[in-house]
Amino acid sequence: MAQVNAKCPYCGEAVLIEDSKEASVCPNCKDAFITEKAITAYNNTQNQPEITTKKRRNVLKSLGKGLLMVLECLGYLLYVITFMWLFFDITNDIKKK
Repeated sequence: MAQVNAKCPYCGEAVLIEDSKEASVCPNCKDAFITEKAITAYNNTQNQPEITTKKRRNVLKSLGKGLLMVLECLGYLLYVITFMWLFFDITNDIKKK
């Protein structure tokens, strides 16, 4: 009756469970799960490398560049709308005279 690390298949939290039981209940989300599958899931996550900070920064940079492009396009669109509004306002003034 040794306690081992496992990973809840529902909420993904690491939990301590008894390896002699066939099933356990997650203390976090209160869902029942099969002990063997939870232990296997925990062991699989331990063998996979974590996403590095550099990768996170690259993702954030690319998202930032995309957002900057969208804002830039919106700025140009606002510029064009303003220009057209002023142009048509001036031409209407000339037509009235």
